[in-house]
Amino acid sequence: MDARERKLFFFDCETGGLDPDVSDMVEVAWLLTDPSGQTVFEEFSTKVLPMLPVDPAAARINGYDPDVWAREAVEQSIAMRRLVGVSKDAVFVGHNAQFDWRYVFSALRRAGLMWGGDYHIVDTASLVWPLLMCGKLEKVKLESAAAYFGIQNTAPHTALGDVRACRDVFVALTRRF
Repeated sequence: MDARERKLFFFDCETGGLDPDVSDMVEVAWLLTDPSGQTVFEEFSTKVLPMLPVDPAAARINGYDPDVWAREAVEQSIAMRRLVGVSKDAVFVGHNAQFDWRYVFSALRRAGLMWGGDYHIVDTASLVWPLLMCGKLEKVKLESAAAYFGIQNTAPHTALGDVRACRDVFVALTRRF
């Protein structure tokens, strides 16, 4: 299949730290779209029960509360099974995608699952790098890229808010090119 025909699997996660060897995802969200990113086929978001400790600094950023998660979160393996089913043959897209991909890969491995999507990874942080280099952005962070394109993220530091903003940045970049 030509890469231009593949669905896009926009993904974001909130985590209990910065290293997938010592922390887990605490929230995941994705959007499955057509190859242009414009038509959304599926939107999904859930809190995920971490199996590893959550760093208090990370919890302050992403709002992790063990009592809320105990009531509302799903087991990581359940979220990963759903992810595998939805993302088959799709291209993984994220902002700072390698960070999220490392967590997905780690969670898939622990669940005994494999990524069934395409081997390409699209990183919107890399795609906005030229804007940084020519002085249009101060940082390549998602908030900066979204603000540059006039995109408002109404729920920053939540997986769903950030994955929506990532998709909007991707679509804005595609229109620009």
